[in-house]
Amino acid sequence: MFNAFVFSVLAVFILGAPSADAIVRESPASLEPCVLSTQMHDYFAKIRKKKCPGLEDVKSFNQIPHVDQRLAKFPRNDNTQKFRVEYIDECPLGLENRNGCDQNPDEGRCSDGSAPFVRVIRFSGGNRDGELLAQNRLCPGDLPQDPVRPEQLVERIAVTPEQFRKFPIKPSNPNSDPQNFSLRNGHAHFWAIANTQTFETEINGTSVEVRAIPIEWRWNYGDGSTRSFDYPGNAAPEHTLHHQTPTSHSYDKTGFFDVNLMTLYRGEFRAAGGPWEPIPGQAAVPSEPMPMDVWRTQKELIAPDGK
Repeated sequence: MFNAFVFSVLAVFILGAPSADAIVRESPASLEPCVLSTQMHDYFAKIRKKKCPGLEDVKSFNQIPHVDQRLAKFPRNDNTQKFRVEYIDECPLGLENRNGCDQNPDEGRCSDGSAPFVRVIRFSGGNRDGELLAQNRLCPGDLPQDPVRPEQLVERIAVTPEQFRKFPIKPSNPNSDPQNFSLRNGHAHFWAIANTQTFETEINGTSVEVRAIPIEWRWNYGDGSTRSFDYPGNAAPEHTLHHQTPTSHSYDKTGFFDVNLMTLYRGEFRAAGGPWEPIPGQAAVPSEPMPMDVWRTQKELIAPDGK
């Protein structure tokens, strides 16, 4: 008894006393197997790493890129525990300035212009049901590093961001008024035709309906200028190059330009006629380049008799 007390005193003196909250959460009786916590004292973290060979050996939780700070490899010899995968769209396009989405200056868009989404793994069943095991912030093409075996994941009817992007979503149809023509320093009016598209598929024998809804139009005018809109614009057949519109563009040089348009679609799905559920992330669908021919005007003085 006396030796144990002396050891505890020495440990606190040498390692530094953990906070009262850390003592309550990380007492030996309450240690969770092979899981690190950001509130864990270094002393208990070292003990846990020794008992769990599969645990990530890191000096700082910040060294784990794009992974939740509680991530640790679950014991590989436990095949009975099941997990479920969820997707979270923390900051959907159009809502970046709400719910604190604009508080992270490092949160940028993916290379295709879409917003990143979060892939979450939670315990399914048992006394830890619903508890978070890991989460990854992903962009299209990123491969998640799951800390569990594929056979441990519980199957559920859902459409993943990767599956959504594989549907044959048609691009927007770009247009200009006047059509494919402008004058230097004039105001060419640009607009697009885009519609909500619906697809039908089958997942694990269940009929699933998917729809793609256009939400953003990203224009590249070919002269180095770009603009993004949350609406496609409207046709203006009576538009003249002398009048500026909310979606017009002015070229300061003459020549031939390819106008490129990228449309971002958000997705929804429903299984067996049930309620619609959101699909995180977006599908970025490019349109065929639209040619623009930009001319210049030249004033000349002409005699009344035409000579």
